[in-house]
Amino acid sequence: MLALHLPIVAASCVESPLLQAPNLEPWEVTLLADCPTSALGDIRPFHLIWNAEDVNGSLAVLRRQAARDDFPGNMTERERRYFASVQVLNGEPTPPTTDDAVAATRAARFAAYRAAVSALAGAFPDDPTAGSFVPFATLALGSVGSCASVGGPECDAYAQQARELAAAAYARNRNFPGTIHYGMHAHDYPNGSVYNDGLEYARQYPATVRDACHSLHMPSHISDRAGQWRDAAAANGASVAAADAFARLPGALGDRGGLINTSRGFGFAFNAGNLYHSLEFEAYELLQQCKIDDARDRLTRMGYAAGQALRLLPEGEPDSAAAPDAFAGDLGGAWYNATAYLQWQMRMRARQALWPLLTELMGNAAPPLETALDWRSLPSEAVPPPLSWSGRTVSDHSFYSPFSEASWHHAAAMGALMRIHQRGVPLPYVPDDEPITSVCSSADGCIAERVALALEVIGVAEAHYIGTGHAYEAAGAAVLALQVRAMVNLTRGDAAAALAAAAAARKLEEHANRVLLRPSSTTLLSLPAVALHGALLLMMRSSSNDGDGAADAADAFGACLAPSAKPQMPLCLLGLARAKKALGDAFAANRSYAALLEVWDGSQCVGAVAEARANVGPSPGRAGSRRSFTVPCDFSMGLQSSDVTHIT
Repeated sequence: MLALHLPIVAASCVESPLLQAPNLEPWEVTLLADCPTSALGDIRPFHLIWNAEDVNGSLAVLRRQAARDDFPGNMTERERRYFASVQVLNGEPTPPTTDDAVAATRAARFAAYRAAVSALAGAFPDDPTAGSFVPFATLALGSVGSCASVGGPECDAYAQQARELAAAAYARNRNFPGTIHYGMHAHDYPNGSVYNDGLEYARQYPATVRDACHSLHMPSHISDRAGQWRDAAAANGASVAAADAFARLPGALGDRGGLINTSRGFGFAFNAGNLYHSLEFEAYELLQQCKIDDARDRLTRMGYAAGQALRLLPEGEPDSAAAPDAFAGDLGGAWYNATAYLQWQMRMRARQALWPLLTELMGNAAPPLETALDWRSLPSEAVPPPLSWSGRTVSDHSFYSPFSEASWHHAAAMGALMRIHQRGVPLPYVPDDEPITSVCSSADGCIAERVALALEVIGVAEAHYIGTGHAYEAAGAAVLALQVRAMVNLTRGDAAAALAAAAAARKLEEHANRVLLRPSSTTLLSLPAVALHGALLLMMRSSSNDGDGAADAADAFGACLAPSAKPQMPLCLLGLARAKKALGDAFAANRSYAALLEVWDGSQCVGAVAEARANVGPSPGRAGSRRSFTVPCDFSMGLQSSDVTHIT
């Protein structure tokens, strides 16, 4: 089984030079093409563009091969250059030996890697793999050094250069998957002039890659940016199905215990980084379509997989189901190994609560039971143990664990506060900066303690990201804290303070786009601050009949729908329609209602669908239509000109 014994010698998660090796089994071809991120033998990806390297692990693989007596064997000059390019990527001949050194040398190492693959592509112009690595490496340079912390014109220039290089390579060969893949990454950015140019790659990719899990997922990055939620969910559904189909192949995983066996099966873990990444995206996209039950099904699968990861004992140990006590001694290792699965589960659980919560906060969007089920139940769930913030399993713990934890605690606090607000009961204690000294109360479910814990976890996550130089993620954590404080003030009856906190969160969220890594990931999104701000403005306007409140709400929802934000986000379409209607602008309101029906017709948000139909008549498109609908509104509202020009 060649695929399980040789290293990946190039930095691609799309096309590996090993695909050209002789005598590969069909399933090995699929494995290599999909760059699995589970620990199968020596296969490990190189995560250039997300600052999530494993330099020590990569060097161990490279050096083990270079030390073989038969190295380099019959490698061609081209193959030797591939190998050498990854050596310089990891700092050879004097690699960094500490985490600080890895970060400090990243820009120089990535520049050396780009020089190496550029020379390789120049020497072998007919090699499309080498040609695709050049825009990939250029994109990586735009995500390191100061670009990961403060951003700036140089970072934008790298991203634009990567797009131009991808376009040139695509013009030479429209069917090479690597070029299309990295072309989509280069266009995965919240700016309409950028992601719209990426739609061509998203349409072409499925025609070139038919059964690779991660490849089938990739078009959703562009579809999400454009607000094409059905297309995005379909792409990720196909991606998950491809991973499942591979896991069922005879011989592929048979020696790993089978597909789904609670404590031994490896099917849930094969290609986990791609499989559950796609599952998380799909759940997010189903929530956008107000398919709450469908999204919950994906969350349930994720929870089961997390449980499998926790119960997977080392080979040779008794089955945990047959001998539960044998599991106790391995709990620490199992917990660590399950970190990535718990990250996915926590983020998905948070969104499953937050989107229905925001829907209900806006009022009359879905039957109360449907909207309340997920957010009402979250605060009563057991507080999960802290995740590992160091090391790496399927994913980098330092990058993903803090935000995953912060997202879960944020959602739990928001749900608890929403319940207090709906009951009209004042918060028994307002956790600001003073410690809680009273005893937890059964009568209110320890809500003050829950909120205080959430703010503590979020604050530690923010400090962690500041310390590691991840400015965008640090801002995201600060946004979560401000949203919790907005809800605290809402329960206190202090509308002005609630709006001030929500407005501050919105401003910080908009500013954070300036330091957004290229490429970016919509799945780091928790609850959009601009949408919460608009919802609070609209809610308070309704209770006070404040005309200015309606105008401010329209401004917020317009900013939410901007091409540099979240176009076609249904909750913002609904909010904009209601705000415009309150302002007497029936035409603008009806256009937003019509766009909403394109996404929500046939969904569980029956109240909002009925409201939209009452305003515009029959649905403009059948349920399930894949037609994109653009709302001709002034979406520059709420944005400064500098916000737009910076990210062009």
